[in-house]
Amino acid sequence: METKNKAIVKHFPEDPIFSFTFLFNHPNLGVQRQFNLSRPIEEPSSQFKTRLLGNIEKVLTKKRKRKANQTEEGEKDLFPEVQATFSNQTCSNLILGDDVAIKDILFADNEVVMNLMGHEYLVDVNPPMVESARLQDQIMSGFLVYPYKLKVNFSDLSLSTFSWFASVEKFHDGLDPRAKTSPQVTWAHRQDSYLYRVTDEDKGGLLRLVIRPKNSQNREGLIFETISKGEVSAGPGLCGFEARQAFTKTKTKTDELRVVTYNLLADLYADSEYSRTVLHPQCPPYALAIEYRKQLLLQELIGYNADILCLQEVDAKVFDLDLCLVLEEPQYGFQGTFASKGGSVNEGEACFWRTDKFELIETERVVLGESLKTKDYVKDILSSICENDQLMANVAERSTIVQLVVLKHKSSERLVIVANTHMYFKPEADHVRLLQSAVILRELAEKQKKMTFAHPKCRISVMICGDFNSTPPCGVFEYYTKGSIAPDHPEWRVVEGQVVNDLNLHHQFKLGSACGTPEYTNFTITFKDCLDYIFYDKDSMKVREVVPFPSKEELDEIQGIPNIGYPSDHLPCIATLAWNGDHSV
Repeated sequence: METKNKAIVKHFPEDPIFSFTFLFNHPNLGVQRQFNLSRPIEEPSSQFKTRLLGNIEKVLTKKRKRKANQTEEGEKDLFPEVQATFSNQTCSNLILGDDVAIKDILFADNEVVMNLMGHEYLVDVNPPMVESARLQDQIMSGFLVYPYKLKVNFSDLSLSTFSWFASVEKFHDGLDPRAKTSPQVTWAHRQDSYLYRVTDEDKGGLLRLVIRPKNSQNREGLIFETISKGEVSAGPGLCGFEARQAFTKTKTKTDELRVVTYNLLADLYADSEYSRTVLHPQCPPYALAIEYRKQLLLQELIGYNADILCLQEVDAKVFDLDLCLVLEEPQYGFQGTFASKGGSVNEGEACFWRTDKFELIETERVVLGESLKTKDYVKDILSSICENDQLMANVAERSTIVQLVVLKHKSSERLVIVANTHMYFKPEADHVRLLQSAVILRELAEKQKKMTFAHPKCRISVMICGDFNSTPPCGVFEYYTKGSIAPDHPEWRVVEGQVVNDLNLHHQFKLGSACGTPEYTNFTITFKDCLDYIFYDKDSMKVREVVPFPSKEELDEIQGIPNIGYPSDHLPCIATLAWNGDHSV
């Protein structure tokens, strides 16, 4: 008898439990049911068999009761006794004994077959498998779609096949979304790829993804498929960022690096009634939802052809399930790292770099408040505020971090230390942001010192990117670009009861703002100003090009962002830098 069915065994090393799954299909009995058992790996085979048969018997008993009034005495063999045996497929030797552990049967070297009431199942141990995947709830023509929340076991995604199909029938033609698998749906193959850019031809219909998981031993697992919940909709039309992408159509030259810093507007803050009604009332609720915005964000980031992306307000789930899965695909060639904010906040900073240009040396997450309280090289800052309990709490208990990423430029062998941060947001907290900046620059100097010792032959540059929540002119911008803040600076005394005394700040770097001080990098109904900067090392870098920002007239027409064509309340700063002078030390 040819074996057509499979019983799937899933077991991870060191796990005391394994799962056993099979589809019991017995047309004569009118039964089609998937059984899923979770059992101890050391369980005696007799106990496993008892549980297996007991589960099937429960299903058949219900069937017997339903048919009790219709079944004649001569038809009682419709429900025969439930029996199961296990044997080696090669020699058909019965191998199930009461004193044998189930692991010694299922994990035998020879292929094992389960015979269940005349139906054979090949026992397949740890085949490549897709545990879960689905498509986004909102799919738009012109934008990328990909397997969302994809979870695989024993598989190599680079060897697996992803096939995309679109329904020929459309909703306006009477396609019933409740009957996705019925004969009324005809599927047209679109392409085989991990990512698929939806076309206008797909609008109004369904999308279907078929995954064939494989591993490095060329073993293929069970086919998995998922179908979109609703119809493919039209895209938003021309997006605001497309005009800026006209300046970034190509990648940079070998000695150049295009840097983008961008606050994405975390879903954590956008998904609230307050955001929908007070902060961003100009934005339709569907366009404020992360399901919509992340599609625009990916399209925007990809189109800038950046070498380094510094992102703020990145939801951890968006980093894992969207940004990494798309940007780290070979066709885009990025690698990324995420650093969560301090405390229990589930968002943070992310940095991506192009792997054909940079190699990661190391990355570090620094919580500024913890650094202030524990590091020797910021003792003078601590001593100036530690006796003021209110001020100390306001600075040291913040969740603000700096993400430090050390990259090696492959062609020149230079190192660049990228600092990525999102500073405290309260308007009256200029003094707090000045202190946070001081800690960031001390951490940067310390990192440069360590890298100089570890890589004595490399020239080391620095860069600080982020949302500084500081409008020019301000102490933060002055400190970064001029190198010092005097003890009598007015921002030390902006908040009564939180005065900073006798602190003379200075740093060793010669920094410039790559994009200057644009009129707007944040443009909402209630606030419009410059908050975001790329501070670069003027000793070793120069600005080659700055991508223009939208004009005030363009922004005034839309009142505020985000909206259907702008996915964030911030505008990214985009600058192309080039190395200054000789590449050697």
